[in-house]
Amino acid sequence: MNENLYSLSIEQSVLSILMINYGVDEYLDALNEDDFHATRHITIFNLIKTRYLEAKSYDVEIICDMAQKNPSIGFDVDYIVDLNVNGMGSAHRMADYVERLKEYARRRALFNAGEKIKVIAGDITQYDVIEAVAQSESVLAKLENNKDSDTTHEAFDLSVELLGDLVERKKKKKNGT
Repeated sequence: MNENLYSLSIEQSVLSILMINYGVDEYLDALNEDDFHATRHITIFNLIKTRYLEAKSYDVEIICDMAQKNPSIGFDVDYIVDLNVNGMGSAHRMADYVERLKEYARRRALFNAGEKIKVIAGDITQYDVIEAVAQSESVLAKLENNKDSDTTHEAFDLSVELLGDLVERKKKKKNGT
């Protein structure tokens, strides 16, 4: 996958900051697993988020203990320790890191929508795609007015759905039905 769609170092910095700094809980409300690309980072984030939602602490030792008790984790817990020993991030840059993770998540959503479009588009031209998306004011409004990754995902899903409808209409027109 394209390196413009994720940053492992930023993901590592965010996880490290979450586990070693107090007072960064607000970022856990803003983040979700879709903001991370690496599978092990998603797993670590979900362990942290679970503890946070249970109003329990989630430092390095606790997250390592949780990972050791769950053999399906699929990676060595030493990785969690290494995140914190070699952590490159600093808490005062957390807002910037989160914003950048969100931007990467939006890019991945666009990339994934493009992949879906390639699968269902068949003989549809780029002008057909533009026409289908332009027909939906709600898609354009969501993309122009909201940078929230969940809303962006919904807008892309709606775009793909509209493209699917366009494919069906074109097939019917071609078959004369």
